[in-house]
Amino acid sequence: MHSLLTINEPPAPQAQDVLWGKPSSPRALGPILPMVLIQLSYKLSKLYDRFTIILYFVKYPLTSLPWLAFNTRGAISSKTSISGPAPGNVKPMPEKLQRNTLKEQAYQALREMIASHRFTSGTWINAEHIAGELGVSRTPVWQALKQLEAEGLVQHVPHRGARMIEMTPAMALDLYEVRGVLEGLAASRLAANPRPGALERMERILARQRLPVEQGDAMAYSRSDFEFHAVLYESCGNWLLQEQLEQIKNKARPFVRDITPILSQLHQDHHRLLQALRAGDAAAASQVMIEHNQRARRLVEHIQAAGAAKETGP
Repeated sequence: MHSLLTINEPPAPQAQDVLWGKPSSPRALGPILPMVLIQLSYKLSKLYDRFTIILYFVKYPLTSLPWLAFNTRGAISSKTSISGPAPGNVKPMPEKLQRNTLKEQAYQALREMIASHRFTSGTWINAEHIAGELGVSRTPVWQALKQLEAEGLVQHVPHRGARMIEMTPAMALDLYEVRGVLEGLAASRLAANPRPGALERMERILARQRLPVEQGDAMAYSRSDFEFHAVLYESCGNWLLQEQLEQIKNKARPFVRDITPILSQLHQDHHRLLQALRAGDAAAASQVMIEHNQRARRLVEHIQAAGAAKETGP
């Protein structure tokens, strides 16, 4: 009975190369084919890498050898470059740096023109004329104007050109209201946490302001006034507060007003601020800057009332 029962066991697998050996039957080709393709892809990628390095050596025979240095672990060191010759031999780079330098020079020149009130609120800026004046092409001038537009100083009008942002007396009133609050915060922070050298810089600026005040030179005073407030912004210890105050300062530049009648009061406010900062009195320092901006607001209100009276006539 038992001799009639037989078990059909599969034959033992034949020894063969899993990747490159021929399968014993077509049915066994299925599981081996993906492994063959993977191995083939790997070998082709290695050949491609070697071919790329060979091309690099052929293209840059003199610069590749000193730059292609390997460290003790066999990896390419931080000085390795396979994208081209050494930076010292690249000729286009100085030209690009030179173009950036021209743009920066044009930017600084335009900032100085704005600070000296050459371009007042709403004034059109002739880029071609400025380029001829600076001795450069129009490209760096337009690049500088684009940067000034990002800072909120210049407005680009399609098919017409660029002009200064218009700042009306009503807009200036809003500006000084906000600036008074933020400058008061900056002053209180500086009084509570004095920055090394900040008060000394303010004192030197105040000494330079004495002569313009005595001579009634509002233009010279305005330049030093921007510098004085810049020290306050830089030393407040809050990057976001500094950024907002810098933007407000830039927006105020195009607004032209005659500050000669209040020059001495503005200068005295700066002295009061310095005294409060030296005493570490945060509340007093904040109040000084709020009153400082209120003084400027009253001047703008006077200008606005005078303009309205002139329009209505007798």
